Amino acid sequence: MKSAIGERIKTIRQEKKMQQQEVAKLLNISQSTYAKIEQGAIKIDAERILALAKIFEVEYDKLLPPYPDKNINFTNNQMTNGFVEQYYAASKESNEKQIEQLMEVIRSITQSQAKTQAANQQLLEQIKELRAINEQLRQEIRGGKG
Repeated sequence: MKSAIGERIKTIRQEKKMQQQEVAKLLNISQSTYAKIEQGAIKIDAERILALAKIFEVEYDKLLPPYPDKNINFTNNQMTNGFVEQYYAASKESNEKQIEQLMEVIRSITQSQAKTQAANQQLLEQIKELRAINEQLRQEIRGGKG
């Protein structure tokens, strides 16, 4: 039962070339408990997320997934509530900017496709005209031989 936050924690730990036992000791928990955090078998609270960020020397948001994760245990305290609100507000703003950028790309592609279709239509019309001229010239040549 994998969790997004557990996977992110594991990836960062591996990038920092740390062992589970080492991180567990710094958190004052057993290695098996720490392994369960990475596996998503147990929930992790905000204070532990902040402690891991300090251990790994990264900003706490590097540990968090870009969407809510059921394996994060946010208790009802002031620090946690501010932490959650800040994180998801920033995440939402970032997502909205990305969506707007994608919409702009889609609009650009759509406009480009419309221009391409118009150019293709013009080319088809020109091809029809050239075929008609070609056929007319063939008939004139055939008529001139007779």
